[in-house]
Parts: sequence; structure tokens; C-alpha cells
Amino acid sequence: MPKTFYRGGPASAMPQGSAQDVLHNEIVELGNKDVIIEPGITLDELTRIRAATLQWLTECVRDASCYGHTRPIALSNYRILARDGQGGCLVEVK
Repeated sequence: MPKTFYRGGPASAMPQGSAQDVLHNEIVELGNKDVIIEPGITLDELTRIRAATLQWLTECVRDASCYGHTRPIALSNYRILARDGQGGCLVEVK
């Protein structure tokens, strides 16, 4: 059964490269120090996952609404790679 996530605000582009590049951008470039990689996710995995397969989503519509108009996104084949302190999840869509 699909899990429903939520996206708030307009579509935005991920930095190009790998999941590691996306996380570097979030933490270092944007200053989001509260991003935590999920247990069991290795640096080697993060360097192999293409940024094009990632989305920042939330599990709660309320968290997504902080970013603007929300829309549900149902996913069946996904993996959460990281979370932030605002309810966001970096999701790899397989």
C-alpha cells in the first residue's frame, strides 16, 4: 500500500550530482545544521544515489504547509535517507 507524503510550495530543483551533494548543499551551503542521515545509510550509498531520484517531502501535511500550497504524493517504492528538524524527509524514489 502506498504511503502518502506531502510537498509544500512550488517544485524546486535538487542540486545536481549525488545524494551526498544534496546533503552537503543543505547542511553547508544553506546552513540547515539539523539534517540527520537515517541510521543504516552509509556515505558510500549516498555517493551512489543520483540527486535526480530525490525529493524533499514531509510525512505531515501541516509541516508541508509551512512552505506554501501542499499536495499529497503517494509513494510505494521509496527510502528515507535523511530528516530535518522541520518535519522534512529526503526521500529516494525508486
